[in-house]
Amino acid sequence: ETLTRILAENYTIDMPGIHSLFLGKCELTIENVLKHLCLGNILAHKSCPIASLDLGGNGIGADGAVAIGDSLRYNKTLKILFLQWNGIGPQGGIAIGDALRHNDTLT
Repeated sequence: ETLTRILAENYTIDMPGIHSLFLGKCELTIENVLKHLCLGNILAHKSCPIASLDLGGNGIGADGAVAIGDSLRYNKTLKILFLQWNGIGPQGGIAIGDALRHNDTLT
């Protein structure tokens, strides 16, 4: 919860020093992380400095994958995204796949 509060309170267009964010298997309340990273438009912002994001092993499910997919449509800086062991299922996979058709920076 502290991380999500920091992201929500301190997000500006320029977030110096945050280029890689590892949140894999850290038992966060993933709903809050997704709320601030995705719905809070941090990932979708054209100046988002995050180039690498690891959300592996947090069990975000299909809803989390849909939220990430929505953000990925507009993100132009993220190059690496780890979503393994999240149980995103077919619906989440389709949402991510559809978003990737609009995103040419993820490798």
